[in-house]
Amino acid sequence: MPIRPPFSTAPSVEAFAVDATSVQVSIRKRVGPLIVECGPSSEVINADAGVATIRGLDPEQRHGVVVASKVAEDRLNITTRPGIGAVTSRFATMSDLHLGLPGYGVARTTPDTATPSSLFRAAVAAAHEAQAWGAELLVIKGDITDRGRHDHWREAAALLDEIDIPVAVVPGNHDAYAEADRPPTEAIAELGLTSDEVGVHDLTGVRVITAHTHIDAKGRGTLRSSRDHILDAASSVDSPIFLAIHHNLQRSPLPWFIPAGVSSIEARPFVDQLANVNSNVFISSGHSHRNRRHHIGPKRSVLYTEVSATSDYPGVWAGYEVSDTTIRQTVHRIARPDVVDWTEQTRRMVGGIWPYWTQGRLDDRCVDLNLR
Repeated sequence: MPIRPPFSTAPSVEAFAVDATSVQVSIRKRVGPLIVECGPSSEVINADAGVATIRGLDPEQRHGVVVASKVAEDRLNITTRPGIGAVTSRFATMSDLHLGLPGYGVARTTPDTATPSSLFRAAVAAAHEAQAWGAELLVIKGDITDRGRHDHWREAAALLDEIDIPVAVVPGNHDAYAEADRPPTEAIAELGLTSDEVGVHDLTGVRVITAHTHIDAKGRGTLRSSRDHILDAASSVDSPIFLAIHHNLQRSPLPWFIPAGVSSIEARPFVDQLANVNSNVFISSGHSHRNRRHHIGPKRSVLYTEVSATSDYPGVWAGYEVSDTTIRQTVHRIARPDVVDWTEQTRRMVGGIWPYWTQGRLDDRCVDLNLR
């Protein structure tokens, strides 16, 4: 079996998201108006923005896509995913909004001078796109703010005013920074949202559980206080479980990259217990600002994904479709043109190597949990 590279390269045109009937294409090098084509029966949305969506495709078919400008033409072949049967519910997640962050880069040396801020516009665009896609619930998986200050939480309140579907949130380590004005649970309660350590949200065919993993004034995470409540919530239903948390689950006792997540000393026995009380478990986190998928737990039966941020490249939200046979994750790049311009700027972070860390492969972003 060939060895795949640990990160994706960044061609000028590539498939960013694929489901059964649509493809999202990311277009880096734009010179003048673009023409995006994919057969006579398809519909192309947002061609000139740099993130085009092609709809009306047949499942499990190979489709040729042409992206043309006055100076160049790119072609790629994309195979759509299988259908999953009748969809019983849809929900979406976003994470690492970092509202209040003044700029980007490791030292925050490149300012964000837009009004409203580029990060706020990215979060609003992600929420609007998730709603238009059909999400019944939006889960925000932590780092809603950058430092947990009053003015940062005011931006969060303004974001909630833009959302017309139920919202569930969990705090992240940035919301619980040492210089935060108050504990994040208090700030979340003031937004009119539940701040319970473990939240339960039942949709048709799936139980969505949200759980706190933050430690006040610390970067790393823990499951110690929420573990038993999660296990109780997962064991009390026959439906599949989707667990949304902020901190990534480390595969080792000590972190091999920054930021630190939940140590494997905690994470591994917890995942084993969770798989023992429910046979269908999907876990997803934020925090790491990258897109990755893992199969963990007993016989690698638990699907675990890390989903990157709205705040920087590539700028994403994740949609989940539920059927009797499948929970399907599709990570979408935020397609609003001014947000695409912002996230393209943030490609430059960490000396330009940021895309190789954060983007992941197509099958990291688009993945299914097949239900047993």
